[in-house]
Amino acid sequence: MVVKVVDNLDYDLIKPKKGSLPHLVFIHGAGGDKSQWDSQIDFLSGKGYGVLTISLPNHGKSISEPNVSLTQDSDGRKSLINDYTNDIVGLISFLELQNYSLVGHSMGGAIVLNFVLLADRGVVNDSQPLPKTIFLIGTGAKLNIAPVFFDLLKDDFNEALKLMSKFSYGSKADRSIKLKNQNILTNNGKSILYDDLEACRHFDVREDLKKIKIPTVIICGDQDQMTPPKFSQYLNENISKSQLFLIPDAGHFVFQEAPTQVNTVIHQTILSGMDNYSFIQ
Repeated sequence: MVVKVVDNLDYDLIKPKKGSLPHLVFIHGAGGDKSQWDSQIDFLSGKGYGVLTISLPNHGKSISEPNVSLTQDSDGRKSLINDYTNDIVGLISFLELQNYSLVGHSMGGAIVLNFVLLADRGVVNDSQPLPKTIFLIGTGAKLNIAPVFFDLLKDDFNEALKLMSKFSYGSKADRSIKLKNQNILTNNGKSILYDDLEACRHFDVREDLKKIKIPTVIICGDQDQMTPPKFSQYLNENISKSQLFLIPDAGHFVFQEAPTQVNTVIHQTILSGMDNYSFIQ
């Protein structure tokens, strides 16, 4: 494994063991960091994939400010999602990845959608190849954030984390997962989480989904209350080359709660091709 920092952006890189397999680029959600993908790294790198996990700016050990926005929102607002997208584009270009797929959870899924749509508009460098496949985990074309989260984050960070935990996990989630994620959110701090959730609140690409032509795999826990299954169903209905996998008894952190199922979906859809593989739909 190569552990490096580029412009203070912390990432881990494992190169593919099989030349035909892509790098899988993992992008975490609001307030998170690269360590949340630990359950994917060993399995998928063991299957021969390249694996790139990234901590977004000011998350985990990444200490840099996000890069300047590629563009602004339609209403002229500076977009943190665009800033993060710029960092991902820059790192992929720096590493000269040619054969890769993007995997994003929650806000990370928004970054993946943004990446593809900006490329469609010609904003992303034309010399940068597009991802072969995108994986959207527990995300949506519009990310609604309840106002109560913002109120609590201002007044009582610990209570905000407790409320988020209540809505984030399925009935069978292991306590160790909850503690790990709570520690990550706590270490990153309330201002980072607040800014991330604010960015999610303004994210809305519903009108652009039909422009996405890249094969898309959508994964959601059937007990997800943060980004309910209807969000994933909407993505599936509006992205032409998409396939939806609902994972039973799992919540918003489905990739941690049910890693075997999620890893199998990622592996088999790439190995067999989306048209030849079905799991839980």
